[in-house]
Amino acid sequence: MRKIILLFLFPLLAFSQVNLPSVPGTSPFQQYGMPSFENKAKVQVPNTTNTSFGSAQQQKSNQQLIQEIEKREIDDQKIKQEIHHDIATSNASFNYSLPSFSFLPATQYYYEPVVHY
Repeated sequence: MRKIILLFLFPLLAFSQVNLPSVPGTSPFQQYGMPSFENKAKVQVPNTTNTSFGSAQQQKSNQQLIQEIEKREIDDQKIKQEIHHDIATSNASFNYSLPSFSFLPATQYYYEPVVHY
């Protein structure tokens, strides 16, 4: 019986397209420990005690940028105030007085308090 099963299974394994698992080999990586992030080159920190913080032209352009940003913020605040004012005036002009239909018999249930059981 075993020979029949082996004779039946052997052609299946020999002619099938299934790849049998292989034994894992050695890793191609050389270093197995923690990586070293040390900077081997010495970094020279510039001496800032006697250097100026930018030229006069750079300071002038920075000041212009700051003034432009402040001007835009002021303009944005003015626009927001105008929008809020427009909304407030338009809401005041709406007429929300709706007709009362309390005389209808079905509306009595609206005015009765809700009882929770």
